[in-house]
Amino acid sequence: MAQTYEDALRIIAESYGKAIAVSGGMSLARIATVVVNRGSFFKRLEHDTSFSAKNLDRFATWFRNENHWPNNSIPEDAAAALFSIGRPPLSAAQCGEFASKVDFDRSDVLKRVAA
Repeated sequence: MAQTYEDALRIIAESYGKAIAVSGGMSLARIATVVVNRGSFFKRLEHDTSFSAKNLDRFATWFRNENHWPNNSIPEDAAAALFSIGRPPLSAAQCGEFASKVDFDRSDVLKRVAA
């Protein structure tokens, strides 16, 4: 279950990795270079390293834009993780069942991501 910002970013990265494996796209190392000028960021994240709130915000800003994802579509688990860190996808169409902020409940999102 995603309980931390690190877990949420790991879920987003894993989801992106699966999407590019199927449809192609920029590697996570390339994205990390573009976003925070550190290509090793996601490799370090795999080994439980922490990161700054500034870097979290930079990655959330990049990943919440569906145009940065293969097929211009953010997978549901990544969308839920973005919601869990307070950075929902930019497009209402990408928000799916989480479209209403009134319906948003962090614990509910985390349960759905873990399932």
